[in-house]
Amino acid sequence: MDWWDEIWLNEGFASFFEYPAIDHVHPEWQIWDQFLSETLCKGMAADEGSRLTRSMVQNVEDTPVGVYDFQDQEITYKKSATIVRSFGSFLSDEVIQNGLRTYLNTHIYGSVDSDDLWTALSKADRDVGGTDVKRMMDSWTLQAGVPLVTVSRIGGDSVKIQQTQFFTIPEEPATKQLPDDRRWNIPLTYTYKSEHDFQSPLTTWLLTEEDTIKIRGLTRPDWIVFNVNQTGYYRVNYDNENWEKLAEALKRNFKVFPTQTRAALLNDAFTLALAGHIDIVYALQLTEYLHLETEYVVWEMVLKHLPKMYSHFFRLPDFALFEKYWRNKTTPLYNSLGWDLSTSDLLEYRKRLQSIKVSCAYGNNHCLQTSHQLFRMEMDNPQNVTLVNIDGLVKTVYCAAIRKGDIDDWMSFHCKNNDDDDFEATSPICCTREAWLLQWYLEKHHRQNKTYIGMMKMLDKSKVGFSTAWEFFLERFDELLEKEEDAYDYLSNFAPFLNTEEDLQQVMEFGSRYNDMPTSAAASFYRSLDIVKRNRSWLDKNRDSVARWLEDVTRDLPSHVPYEGRDVDLSKIVSASRIQPDLE
Repeated sequence: MDWWDEIWLNEGFASFFEYPAIDHVHPEWQIWDQFLSETLCKGMAADEGSRLTRSMVQNVEDTPVGVYDFQDQEITYKKSATIVRSFGSFLSDEVIQNGLRTYLNTHIYGSVDSDDLWTALSKADRDVGGTDVKRMMDSWTLQAGVPLVTVSRIGGDSVKIQQTQFFTIPEEPATKQLPDDRRWNIPLTYTYKSEHDFQSPLTTWLLTEEDTIKIRGLTRPDWIVFNVNQTGYYRVNYDNENWEKLAEALKRNFKVFPTQTRAALLNDAFTLALAGHIDIVYALQLTEYLHLETEYVVWEMVLKHLPKMYSHFFRLPDFALFEKYWRNKTTPLYNSLGWDLSTSDLLEYRKRLQSIKVSCAYGNNHCLQTSHQLFRMEMDNPQNVTLVNIDGLVKTVYCAAIRKGDIDDWMSFHCKNNDDDDFEATSPICCTREAWLLQWYLEKHHRQNKTYIGMMKMLDKSKVGFSTAWEFFLERFDELLEKEEDAYDYLSNFAPFLNTEEDLQQVMEFGSRYNDMPTSAAASFYRSLDIVKRNRSWLDKNRDSVARWLEDVTRDLPSHVPYEGRDVDLSKIVSASRIQPDLE
């Protein structure tokens, strides 16, 4: 590269080529599926979260010395690798290979910039597709952001497509009108029910803010899918009717859609819904087939959104049905995989961990009971049994055991970890549903001037834990302020979970009561207030429709699904948790 402005050329290609290398050695790992969750999603998350995100090519002389943060890394490595992968949506494999060969041979001992790559790829495609690669790709490397392509049916075989810039964080609008000089040249891939060609989908370019395309053979009953297998770096929204058609198609035969397309549909739907762009029910309807789903990346896409949905619903009466729904959807996978973590198959190992964690979190009885048995094995025989933490499993086991157990279990864990300051290691103690235990634990931390730590452990464990911490904060704030100057900032940790009218009134009353807070604290307060307002607005928009949907889909579901898997060998689990498999 000529200069650090073009670092994406080094790191983007290096990050991308990790995948074909691993796929060649371990095709059974389905590494290209994992590209979506490990690389594409992380690049997008950094790029759609703020107006302050940067482009792939950036003048480093304009960047303050030492300012290179996590977001920059995700753009340099993850987004850049995703853009390299997107070449395949408009150039053939042969063209890409020939172009890269020319690019490398021409500049083998020299420096390069982006234009050198575009020239080589354009030359390779001259007699094939005739693509002006520089014209198409400058809009991706020289400007920041993630485009949202909105697809709307306007007739029997006609579709309107529009592009806007997409944001996810509360401080930004869901979309932003694009100026004339800031649009993306988007390589669209698409297919529909009657065609359902996911190997060689139809293609076109969206070069303007809005366009209309006619799709030969498209009929009114057909569903449409754009960004097939999410080869492009953009999100897709559809009209409500198409979202419903896709949900029905998944329920009828989900295998019509390839794994990567299923993962992309779910990821886009939940991202859009949680940003307030579509009703969350359209995303939830896509999950109604999930009891049949066994692919790791599809579940990974869903599970990464569950914590945000949990934060919206866990204090509401509807949460019991929410738990029941996810318990029923996750149990078949849990039953089929079990607890055997001694496998040397990376994908099977990750699927088991994934299944155990979500099943315990949503109250699967067998998962809770197994966790409690493992917990008691360690508590009763600490000299010979130690659960070593593999990828967070021990935290899941402890939390589930304390949730399932009694006061003796809670005291056993508390005595064992009483002097341990490790936040993650000790936080499962707040998984109990006993309010008086949580209150006692928080009072103890308060006496030790560790109130903040005690509160943070409780926030996301349960309704009773959050309520205990929130009430303590409001009622004892004067004491907190005497002990800790930054006590005002605690509110920002509660704000993501506050979403009712009562919550909003309490936050506003807090602001009025402490209207003389320092300027920096006031700025933090108003950011928190804005988050609470947006949360309330989101809940007002979605709560009734979610309640109706939950009532409908859970009406005939059992409260608990019996375990039908293999018998669990607890000693084998302990053995497996002593020695981490060398899987990476």
